[in-house]
Amino acid sequence: MEPLSTTDKRIVTVVGAAFVVAFVLVNYGTVRSALRACVEAGHGAPVGPATGAGLSSGASAFVIPATARVCPGDNGPTGTDVALSMGATLPTVVFSAVALLLLCRFLWGAARPGLHSPVTPGRLRTLGWFVLVAGPVAEGLQHYFQYELAGKLLGGADFNGQYHAWLQELQMDFPWWCVFAGVSALVVAKLLRIEVRMAEDLEGTV
Repeated sequence: MEPLSTTDKRIVTVVGAAFVVAFVLVNYGTVRSALRACVEAGHGAPVGPATGAGLSSGASAFVIPATARVCPGDNGPTGTDVALSMGATLPTVVFSAVALLLLCRFLWGAARPGLHSPVTPGRLRTLGWFVLVAGPVAEGLQHYFQYELAGKLLGGADFNGQYHAWLQELQMDFPWWCVFAGVSALVVAKLLRIEVRMAEDLEGTV
């Protein structure tokens, strides 16, 4: 029931600071590369026009490589290209940033008042719900804008309208870790809440 020791608090502070610094360094390059408006499309998505025998008059098809990287032409990306590229990049960055802040808030609360303090279960429950819901949403937004940008750069390939490639990509790359981590956090938060109530009842009885 006691708060963490001074040494444990310092360890939590150092680990949290290391996570924050690593997050900033990694995502700084990610956001900078998004300004070039290049995009990768793959996993069976149609990414380019194909020609050959077997197509009826007026029909069209698309080649289906494993992965293709598409970039703007020699004139560079337009404002729309950059906006779509940011839409394919920022959802996961924002999700990771908020999840990291909520994690640091929970760890700091566990280090300061103590793991069994009344505020700790609520903070862990908030983190669990956020990871469980926002993780898949951010992944879906990333794939949607990714194929919107790919369709624009390829000049008319309507991935999201005809093939729903972003849904196929989401099915294959679904962030199951968000589901497992979110549910685990909610379960642990429930157990901590029960322990806090038992401690309060015991204290009241004494």
